[in-house]
Amino acid sequence: MIAVQEQITQLMVDAEKAIAMAADLRALDDVRVHYLGKKGVLTEQLKQLGQLAPEERKAAGQVITKPSNKCRNGWTRAVLRWKPKSCPYVSLNNP
Repeated sequence: MIAVQEQITQLMVDAEKAIAMAADLRALDDVRVHYLGKKGVLTEQLKQLGQLAPEERKAAGQVITKPSNKCRNGWTRAVLRWKPKSCPYVSLNNP
């Protein structure tokens, strides 16, 4: 479990750096897809929960879900920073 926590912590550090370094909305969306998309890094971690024993699943789920939500919130804040005022149709419902 500790190895998973360390891995998730490193993924979050990487995700936060990628969000901060995104130069435009397209780059920001690429970050979202990489971490939160259907085959994203954090999404793949969530998919692996089913392979764990039931007693381990809840704790592991919390370890993965909280950072995933934090990443999604960071992405949303960054989109709001980059979203042009003239383009009201940028969706925040893409996670």
